[in-house]
Amino acid sequence: MQALVVNLLAIVTVVGSGVAHGAALRSSRRTLAGLVVLDAVALTLVSTAAQNPPLFRAWMQEDGWAEWSTCLAFLVAAIGGAVWVRRSEGQVPPLARLAVSAISAFCVFVAGEEISWGQRLFAFVPPDVFLHRNYQQELNLHNFLKHKSFLGFPLDTRFVIAAIACGYGIALPLAARLNWSRWWPEHVGTAARYFAPTRYLVPGFAAVAWVELAYPVDLAGESAELLLGLLFVADAAERRSPRSRAARTRHPTWQTARLVALPVALGPMVQPVVERLVYGADEAAVALARSELEQLRRDLEIEGVARHDKWRSKRSVHKRLFTATQAGYFRFGAGSSFLRGQRTPAELEKGGRRDRRGYFIDPWSNPYWVIYRRAQAEILIYSFGPDRRRDSEFDDRGWLIDGIGGDDIAVRIAAPRRSARATRHGEGVQPAE
Repeated sequence: MQALVVNLLAIVTVVGSGVAHGAALRSSRRTLAGLVVLDAVALTLVSTAAQNPPLFRAWMQEDGWAEWSTCLAFLVAAIGGAVWVRRSEGQVPPLARLAVSAISAFCVFVAGEEISWGQRLFAFVPPDVFLHRNYQQELNLHNFLKHKSFLGFPLDTRFVIAAIACGYGIALPLAARLNWSRWWPEHVGTAARYFAPTRYLVPGFAAVAWVELAYPVDLAGESAELLLGLLFVADAAERRSPRSRAARTRHPTWQTARLVALPVALGPMVQPVVERLVYGADEAAVALARSELEQLRRDLEIEGVARHDKWRSKRSVHKRLFTATQAGYFRFGAGSSFLRGQRTPAELEKGGRRDRRGYFIDPWSNPYWVIYRRAQAEILIYSFGPDRRRDSEFDDRGWLIDGIGGDDIAVRIAAPRRSARATRHGEGVQPAE
């Protein structure tokens, strides 16, 4: 079934794109200019992913320019919707204003979720429930839905985004053009003509859904989220105006294109500005991170802490240290130097050390990460460092390229080997409770 949907979305994207561009060329230069900007962004992402995967991954990583552009895109869309609601008071059906207000609120929510509500920006530790139950250990709600379903529908982020793209971006504009009086009250159909996206954007939304469902390359979902944000910007710019035609044509050609290009232009600027003005040098935290990584190295060198039975069948592993411990790759027990003699919640149903160390969080409120490479027979434990993003490059198999990059901080440990003690107990420093 999913394969059929993916194929249908591909057809809608390719065929619909040609139809939409042709129709826009005949009826609206402003819309056509916006579509051309969307095309340019999409083609840049596709060509980079195909020709230079490491660069694409660098663009799509957390706190990279694409994430900031996505956040800004949804904020611009929210502002555009709020302006429309204010200007349309008394001129459009109340239901239309309510629907656009809800869309704007949704865009604000997505923008906040995209940057984890400033967790990495301001380096604060989120509540325990996010550290323990959110697999990314971040202050956001959408990651709680991973591996969950509702009435048989998977709620992972990629499927939710695909559903939003299909429902809001494809089904709603097509339904708004039908004779609503057969199924819906007349006022609903009238309102929908104001808040439904323009039909010219349908192929773009289909492309977003296709990327999320087909997932052709690693981190493809991040590029789909960026395109979705830009489509919401175009939607806000193209929304039917309640004012006169003369008022709508003050900026006839470039209005949509400028708004769509704005987040893409600002995103790459935000990252260096934040690093310089917000992050800055943090020698004390760097020294603390190095000390903590040394403590973790000593812990992992203790016989049995790194579970040989879990590692031996793996070609490579790349996980947050907390989730790796939950998965049984490590068993720290109560003799850990890093945990200062306490237990981590990753090994216990209740209790344990519920603070930054207990959840293996670095001084900048990012998780410590672990990567194992069987070919190199070593384990690497690392922190993103003071810039709070991964600077080291890893290939598709999770292997490190050209050593530790940027201000990432890391320690190396020899890969675990089978030992008599590990074979007898299969546990770490101290048997788990």
